[in-house]
Amino acid sequence: MTYEEHAPPVWLHDRVEALWRFTVEASDPASFLHVVPPDGATNIFIANGDPAAPPMAVGPACRAAHVPVARGLIVAGLRLRPGGAWRIGTDCVMDPAGLLPDGTTPIVGPLASWCRYALSPLLDNGFDAAAERVASWPLTGTPPRTHVLRAVLRLTRTHGRVPIRDLSDAVSARTLRRHFVLATGLSPRTFASVRRLRHACMIAVVAGEDLAGVSLKAGYADQPHLSREMAKSFSMSPGVAMRYLGTIRHRLLQG
Repeated sequence: MTYEEHAPPVWLHDRVEALWRFTVEASDPASFLHVVPPDGATNIFIANGDPAAPPMAVGPACRAAHVPVARGLIVAGLRLRPGGAWRIGTDCVMDPAGLLPDGTTPIVGPLASWCRYALSPLLDNGFDAAAERVASWPLTGTPPRTHVLRAVLRLTRTHGRVPIRDLSDAVSARTLRRHFVLATGLSPRTFASVRRLRHACMIAVVAGEDLAGVSLKAGYADQPHLSREMAKSFSMSPGVAMRYLGTIRHRLLQG
C-alpha cells in the first residue's frame, strides 16, 4: 500500500490542505480492512473502478475509519482546509442532514461533476493537473472568520499544542468556540486532540518511533495517555494500529 500527499499551489493554501492518493498494490492481500487515521477535516474523493460511482465526502473525522478495500483499488482526493473558504452545503450531499462527523456521504449536483473532472488526474498520479482543475470549484466561497482561521492554523502548525484559552484575544472563548464549530464541525478542543493524534501517527510511520518515543515527541503526558487516545480513536490496541500503519508506504506533508 502507498499513501502520498502533495501540497496545493500557494494560491489554494487558504482553501485546500492537501491533495492525496491511496493505492492498494498487486503485492497486497486480495481484500482486507483498511484503517484510516482521523484528520479533523472534510475530504472529497473518488475511486477507480466504476465510473458511475458518485464522488464521496467524509468528515470532519475525529475517529479512525475502518474501510474494506481490495487489491488494485486507487482512491484519490483533496483535504479541505478546516475553517477555510470552501465548504460543502447540504444541497450538495444526498443526506439532507448534511455531513456528520465520521460519516461518508455521496455528493450530488454540480459539485459531483466537478469532483470527477478535478480529481480524475490524481488516479494517474497527475497532481499538477489536478491542482489546476481544483481552481474551478463550482460553489460560492464563504469568507472565513479571521479569528477562526488563525485558531485553526495555530492548532494545525503546533499539532494541537496550544492552550484553548490562548487561541484568540479578539473574541471571548465562548464566541470562538461557537464560530469554530460552525466553520469546522468540531470544537477547538476536539480539533486539537485529533491533530495531535494525527501528528503522533506521522511520527510513528516516518521515524519508526515506539509508543514511548512518539508520546514524548507528540506532547502527550506519557505513553498511557497516548495509548488511551489511540484506543479510543482506532477501536483497536495502539500496538496493532501502529503496526498496521507501518505497513503503508507514506509520503506525508509535515503539518
